[in-house]
Amino acid sequence: MAATAPKISQVIAEIRSRAPRAKVFMVGYPSLFPDSGVRCTSPSVPIAAGDFAYLRDKTKALNAMIARRAKLAGAKYVDTYTPTIGHDMCRPVGERWIENLAPEAPAAPAHPNAQGEQALATAVNRALSRCGGAHRA
Repeated sequence: MAATAPKISQVIAEIRSRAPRAKVFMVGYPSLFPDSGVRCTSPSVPIAAGDFAYLRDKTKALNAMIARRAKLAGAKYVDTYTPTIGHDMCRPVGERWIENLAPEAPAAPAHPNAQGEQALATAVNRALSRCGGAHRA
């Protein structure tokens, strides 16, 4: 994360140099693992039981770093973690918005499915609306 933070700042600076009037949004990561730290080790989620809380904490730390870098550069941070809590890869089909490592919905492993993508789009659209940006449903 320490090596990535300056790269995020560089990307925002490059966007600003190419499009000085652009509104820049940095989109965070969704809740991939149970926010409670509860584990769900299985063949489709082959993660060690003790690693769930660690991975959750790393996701939160990564999002915090992205939010800090966005703020320092005058960009907006879009929180996609909070609206996806309770829809992580441990949830059953129909409740999960993040597919596990053996997806049952059309999605890449450990990535949002259609419901998850809709939740992310909703978060981005809300951020755009707050800044007076145009968006499409």
